[in-house]
Amino acid sequence: MDVTNWLDNLTFLKRRAYAQFPGVLVHQGFYWAYRSVAPQVLTTLQALRKQHPHASLMVSGHSLGGAVAAICAFELEYIEKIPVHSLYTFGKPRVGNTNFSGRLRNASMEVYRVTHFQDAVPHLPPTWTGFEHTSEEIFYDEFSASYRNCSQTDGEDPTCSNTCSPFSCTSIVDHLTYLNITMSHLIC
Repeated sequence: MDVTNWLDNLTFLKRRAYAQFPGVLVHQGFYWAYRSVAPQVLTTLQALRKQHPHASLMVSGHSLGGAVAAICAFELEYIEKIPVHSLYTFGKPRVGNTNFSGRLRNASMEVYRVTHFQDAVPHLPPTWTGFEHTSEEIFYDEFSASYRNCSQTDGEDPTCSNTCSPFSCTSIVDHLTYLNITMSHLIC
């Protein structure tokens, strides 16, 4: 785990990043993380689209990568006008305000936010700081044996990962294990 990335995660500053969407605010650290790779993403994507002009585009990421993926999908869809078929995130923190979440939810892409039992990261930044998840959450139980499709309209569905308080949802193991796959070399 990169300490610099987590310091960015803990910065709860919101940024108005899109002049054409004045009500949309995003997490400043996550925005900077995406902007640092955006030129390479666009160059690579343009080359791949030439090679595979009929392929559907799926954007995905885990943790900080999920936050970056959400901003990437938003920018591809709304700024670059590149159609995104779907966005899948795993253990993603909250990325933007209600307007960001609403625009992402109302985009033409499918949006799925996968959470795992008591993963701590989806509870950050806290909602009281003005950040909100987008729907649809797919909530996996402790052993990833079963899952539940949560509200299609409420990214903060109280019957899914929000069933536990931020003080009890503190599992790093649940954050680093999704669909019984370890997402980090830090867990053996």
